[in-house]
Amino acid sequence: MPPPDGLEIFWDAAGVLFCITNHEQRLLAVNRAWSTILGYEAEALLGRVTWDLMHPEDARRLQAEPFSVDDPVGRRLVIDVETRYAHVDGSTRWLQWTGEERDGLWYAVGHDVTSMHVATTALHASQQRARAVMGALRDGIVTVAPDTRVLEVSARFTALTGWTERDLLGTRPPYAWWPAEDIAARERDLRDALRGGSATWRGACLRKDGTRFDALVDAVGVPRAGGAGPALVKVVRDLSDPEGPAPRFAG
Repeated sequence: MPPPDGLEIFWDAAGVLFCITNHEQRLLAVNRAWSTILGYEAEALLGRVTWDLMHPEDARRLQAEPFSVDDPVGRRLVIDVETRYAHVDGSTRWLQWTGEERDGLWYAVGHDVTSMHVATTALHASQQRARAVMGALRDGIVTVAPDTRVLEVSARFTALTGWTERDLLGTRPPYAWWPAEDIAARERDLRDALRGGSATWRGACLRKDGTRFDALVDAVGVPRAGGAGPALVKVVRDLSDPEGPAPRFAG
């Protein structure tokens, strides 16, 4: 089957996957991007069933559950369905599909989102390593969003203070570990750190059981994934710890 009339230029020049399949998901037409993105020549694909090109887990999933929806005017649509396809060299490509059924045929467009998945996987691994480092430090770590919500606390911080993640995550000032008489000073310190990107202060830190320890806090702004604005990472050292002074961030 050739591309739809009048669309030959778009069909051949597009950098995304175009295909037409029948109700069996057998490929009736594909564009040149299938060769660019997946390495297959069109002639080798025509007549093949798309399930055979997919990762077996994705093929089973899509055959076991509906992958299309009906819109208010009765069209059957595929919206942002992600599948893994095999490149001719044996590697895997992540593809995101949008399509529509007309007269018993499926017209679909596939975008290669492999790089996004690779980046997401790398970011997740980096976050896991960062959490492992945070857990090994003698200092407590608190990560605060630009709107001052607590995003993350390390295991060491909960051990130092007795406050649990459930107690702290999502809370805003005055934080639970701030003594009442220091709230105004701590709010000022926090504003300075958020505005200037870094700050250091010393003061009492309140434990959940009501006791206190003398703490030195180094705060520094760090970029966040997705352009969400910098977070503030606060390193809290218990100065009663006999093993020496707290490390400092540069700047």
